[in-house]
Amino acid sequence: MDRSRQIKADMQLLLITFCWGISYVFTKLCLQHMSPMMLLAYRFLIGFVVVAVIFRKNLVRLNGVTLKYALLCAVSLFVTYAAVTYGQLYTSSTKASFLCALTTILTPIIAFFVLKQRQEKSLVVAVVICFVGIALMTLGEGFRIDMTEFKGDILCIICAVTYAINLLTVEKAVRTEGVDAAGLGVIQLLIVGLLDLGLAAVKHELVLPGDPAVWGMILVLALLCTAMALVLQPIAQRHTTASHVGVIYALEPVFSAIAAMLILHEFMTFRNYVGAALMLISIFIMEIDWSKIKKQADG
Repeated sequence: MDRSRQIKADMQLLLITFCWGISYVFTKLCLQHMSPMMLLAYRFLIGFVVVAVIFRKNLVRLNGVTLKYALLCAVSLFVTYAAVTYGQLYTSSTKASFLCALTTILTPIIAFFVLKQRQEKSLVVAVVICFVGIALMTLGEGFRIDMTEFKGDILCIICAVTYAINLLTVEKAVRTEGVDAAGLGVIQLLIVGLLDLGLAAVKHELVLPGDPAVWGMILVLALLCTAMALVLQPIAQRHTTASHVGVIYALEPVFSAIAAMLILHEFMTFRNYVGAALMLISIFIMEIDWSKIKKQADG
């Protein structure tokens, strides 16, 4: 693997991860001016327009099997973003980002039980450490349920579950003969955006922000966190290793916590930070190639 290309790819993935990290803060700020459904409608429909221009040739040759999988993937993606966006109405951006990072742990668990995919033994260790971290992150004093933020915490955990399902569905889709991966990604954005806009209309939540700063944050969410990420992610991942990708993506809640501290002045308790650290450790355990390390040690 070309070292210079790998470094460039890692930097691109780091940029994507940074954008995803700050997206929690921008979402929190935008929710002061509009409903979750309206915000998501702007984010996905603007993102769709940009990506549709880039992949317009793929849209011309769309087929039935691609559309079928795009619909399936869009349903789980819709629930994912609805859960985390509504979740931020009730919990902090920092906690939301760490809880959503559970996707890294949940994806192999679901793959093991549903798809019967064999997993490394380190998964068990990672899961135990991760759930201890979740308890420290979400439970209140005396390890009682903190109802103030518990609703938001549960929604963010649902987000992690449905995003894991989305990733596995997309994985199955792109390996199916006749499916156009780029076309699937573009149509997925359109379907989610239309669902969000439709629900916002039904709930009489349609609103046009008058504050330029709000529009600026919406454009960051749509263009950088959605459109750019969708285009750069698969390109960058071709020139680096899976272990690099996993470690870089694990930095998303770290970026979110720093941004929330600087912009929203959000601070967690010491117990919450310990829980967050344990969750990060569990993610790193998941991403480390232990068999390779063992071979090197034996050699």
